[in-house]
Amino acid sequence: EGELCRQQLQLQSALTSIKSWLAVVETRQRLHQVAFNAAVQALDELDSRWRPLRLEPDAAPAAWLVASERQALQGLTKCWATAAPEGGQNLIQRFQTLSDHLSSQVVSAIRLWDESHQAAEQAWQNHHERVEEAARAIAQERAPPDSWLSEVQYRERARKHVTDQAAADELLLSTAQQLAILEAQRVEYWKSFAESYRSCCGQQGVVVQEEAPSMVSTSFQAPQMPVLPDMPTAFGAVLQRVSAAMMAP
Repeated sequence: EGELCRQQLQLQSALTSIKSWLAVVETRQRLHQVAFNAAVQALDELDSRWRPLRLEPDAAPAAWLVASERQALQGLTKCWATAAPEGGQNLIQRFQTLSDHLSSQVVSAIRLWDESHQAAEQAWQNHHERVEEAARAIAQERAPPDSWLSEVQYRERARKHVTDQAAADELLLSTAQQLAILEAQRVEYWKSFAESYRSCCGQQGVVVQEEAPSMVSTSFQAPQMPVLPDMPTAFGAVLQRVSAAMMAP
């Protein structure tokens, strides 16, 4: 459960961060697009009022100035339109796919493991009660009840519990490995994103003084699986026999 929670929180943080990075750039794009449209409209209105009044010596400088201003406005808009490096949406999709897998298949496997644990615990309780009842019967010189079947049933429940645990741990391990790969790619994407962001700010005359902080991807250490001895099935050998004969009078 601890590893599951860690992965869920890490996926949530990663998805939220990438979406927020792109949202910042998209906000800039919309802002500059609105500003561009307003500036172009104002420039066209200025040129329309200016054109009838200027004489031939002023025509060429005026045309150059208007065209240069239009080109400069387009350059700023184009910069933010391409500020986000390629691959951001694909990275979001891959993180989301892994998150869906974790919340469906992995969670289902852990629930199955928990159910088999409860079944094994109940089987052990039943067997323990039979063993205690057999001990009391022998002490009272009565025929003890059979306890071998309850023991074999418990061992079978315990075997299923360990099998389900191994399956859940295997899924968690696989998810953690995929998450580590995606996180490494997210670190590289952040480097490209931060560099592109600083470049666009610089083209606007805004100098970002501090370098963008580096991100460090986390690694995952595979847990050690418990190793239990082989357990016989209900069709195998009896694990423990309790004396059934009463003492002779």
